[in-house]
Amino acid sequence: MPRQYRSLYDDFFTSVSKTDQLKKEMDALSSQMHAIIQENNQTEDLPEVSLHPVIAQDKMLQSLRHFLQNKPMTTLRSVLVCGPKGVGKHSAIRQETLKAYLDKHVQHKEPLILNLALYQDIQLFYQDIYGLLNEPQAVIVLENLTLAPPSLQRALGELISQGSLSLPKRYLANQGKLVEASQVLDSQLISRLYAKGQWLILVEDLTRDQAISRLGNQLTGQLDEIIEASPLDLKTRQTLLSTLLQQLTSEHPQLEISASAYKAIEESYDPQEGMHSYLKVLKQLDKWLQSRSGKLRYANGQWWLDDQLLSPDLVTDYALADELDQIVGLQEVKDYLFNLDQLVTMNERRQRQGLKTTPLNLHMIFSGNPGTGKTTIARLFGRYLKSKGLVSNGQLIEVARQDLVASYAGQTAPKTKAVIDASLGGILFIDEAYSLYRGKEDSFGLEAIDTLVKYMEDYRDQFVCILAGYEKEMQTFLTANSGLASRFSRTLHFADYSPSELVRITCKLAQDKDYQLTESAQCYLEDDYAHQPSLQGNGRLARNVLEDAILHQAARLAKDPDADLTLLEVADFADKKTES
Repeated sequence: MPRQYRSLYDDFFTSVSKTDQLKKEMDALSSQMHAIIQENNQTEDLPEVSLHPVIAQDKMLQSLRHFLQNKPMTTLRSVLVCGPKGVGKHSAIRQETLKAYLDKHVQHKEPLILNLALYQDIQLFYQDIYGLLNEPQAVIVLENLTLAPPSLQRALGELISQGSLSLPKRYLANQGKLVEASQVLDSQLISRLYAKGQWLILVEDLTRDQAISRLGNQLTGQLDEIIEASPLDLKTRQTLLSTLLQQLTSEHPQLEISASAYKAIEESYDPQEGMHSYLKVLKQLDKWLQSRSGKLRYANGQWWLDDQLLSPDLVTDYALADELDQIVGLQEVKDYLFNLDQLVTMNERRQRQGLKTTPLNLHMIFSGNPGTGKTTIARLFGRYLKSKGLVSNGQLIEVARQDLVASYAGQTAPKTKAVIDASLGGILFIDEAYSLYRGKEDSFGLEAIDTLVKYMEDYRDQFVCILAGYEKEMQTFLTANSGLASRFSRTLHFADYSPSELVRITCKLAQDKDYQLTESAQCYLEDDYAHQPSLQGNGRLARNVLEDAILHQAARLAKDPDADLTLLEVADFADKKTES
């Protein structure tokens, strides 16, 4: 092993004083948090803030702490935090915001964040900044002002210099939102927005000189301070990697890190990404490891756990037909997937012969009632796309409205973008997608939809989006944005299961648990499903019926120790009627 890597490898296991100190500091912060809450007899939940380690950035941390401990003398305090990407700027801001919250300097546990690069329409910015300025004593983080339109830069310069912002149109406040007023003369008209004692933090992935050059002396000269984070030198990267690897091994106590694994992770560092380089690799490893143990090593461009290929997604010959045969019903869905597989195979043959291939639009809508197999098919679809090289990872990210829509103005677009980022290389599955659209007045939901449509175009072919929900509601949902329907050209209908299909599902679930239904129990159950509309069509209810039957069988076997432990009889299913 080269000496430089042996040194790094040894450091991970032997020189842990810095990482121990970091742990002590985080424990101290946790103790302070508990003490303050107990002292004030608060009943709210403890703050749950995800903090990545901030290493060798003492000057930035001290400057942020001083900035947040001094309350605005008038309406607004402002600062620019700049420096290379991935050196801990956001983690430092979150950490110091949490401390300021515990010290009762600020009103929120976490900063309120807007990515200004997303705003091509300044009217939307006015709407969002209005919501943030209505949060007194909040820490507001505005990212990427240098990438925003010039009109937005000028507006923000006015807010920083004057503590207020003039509006180009007349507005009324309606349920916490700005509504454009037309032909109205009213004393309630809003023509100017005012800060209310907030801390404003601009964040740029630039050096101090670059940020001043792009933002201009006039704007930066109005700031209270400019804080520059330091680049990560080799020693700092070693300490950071040791800290992150200790976090990984603490979550997987039976895991051993080999020298080849350490070297591969260390060499993944990209100066343009900073600590995100390590986090991306470690996040993927954590997902693959699950609860397994062994020696992690890297060889021939792949990750191994002992002698087993680690990634469960690295499938070279995926048997679509075999998986579909294990699924009950859903013939329409199966037919489509078989046809798609044939088209993909034909494209592969045409490509090998230098012929043009048929473009694939893989975004689709799954319509149908709950419990009809939509999530199961989505997972299978991800594995299939991975095996064909149509996506890089094949993971399924399952979300609903609350995972995309935020509680504060301006937070929805970044929240939706973060979910999409996590889905890259796999499938984004939005359950009950119609709940994103609650009418034209639902600006938060519309913002999530607009963001989704934008990134489906920007990240074309990098992820697959599947929307799921009731058929009628999904048709209405597609009218929320003019670009939605064209991006989801395929709708697969998941039909309700028939009584006989529900019996097959029950038998399969029982077999997986080492049980089996007698023939008479199967006949009884099919008749029971047919005469109870509430049980029809829903595979989840079949699971509940089986679990009840297993409980009743246990009670029956307690009285008959010699009975077969695997058989479920009619009496085990009939008992549920006597309880109701």
